[in-house]
Amino acid sequence: MNISVKRAPASVPAIRIGDHLALDFLNSIASPQEEPLEWISDGPSLLQWLEDSGKIQSDEHSWALKTFAKAELNEVAEEARELREWFRKLLLRVKERGTSGMSQKDIEKLNNCLVTATFSRQLQKSEDHRLRLVWKNYSSGVRMFLAPVAEAIAELLCEEDLSLVSRCGGPGCTLWFCDRTKSHHRRWCSQAVCGNRVRVNAFRQRNRANA
Repeated sequence: MNISVKRAPASVPAIRIGDHLALDFLNSIASPQEEPLEWISDGPSLLQWLEDSGKIQSDEHSWALKTFAKAELNEVAEEARELREWFRKLLLRVKERGTSGMSQKDIEKLNNCLVTATFSRQLQKSEDHRLRLVWKNYSSGVRMFLAPVAEAIAELLCEEDLSLVSRCGGPGCTLWFCDRTKSHHRRWCSQAVCGNRVRVNAFRQRNRANA
């Protein structure tokens, strides 16, 4: 069954509860209020998501809009969405079967995205005259905007304890997170949202049972 997905309004910030960029990337499509919302609906929204993630600078964002045709940017956004859904399935396989769940074809797919970037660190002075080192991308092709999320996916698979990577336990919730709590007992994307919703439903069920 096809489910229509609405473009996330500009006033609704992207969900960043994953505690890892790769998981925030998975969460760039979500249903915070039941209706599915898409934060990477086209090329400009992909650039905005990357800038808000700190993976490109505002000048790089502006440069990309001026340099690449809208159709090119929309095409790479479509590829980003495809990469996201491929990673969603891959993550489930690797969590279930370990690295044996990742084929050479999977590795080549990720490497094909990683190879699109050429980075170096550059010194910049901010508007308040503070110095900072930032990563600059010197690739010229539009597919370079896949590299930051591909790198995050690779880092998650190589460096994180995937037993701590979980989906929210809330009914119908699709959000992923890395449990960095000391007890490793995190169950919800948010205690205030899904955690509270589950508690309210349990309370209502108890009241009906006692009625």
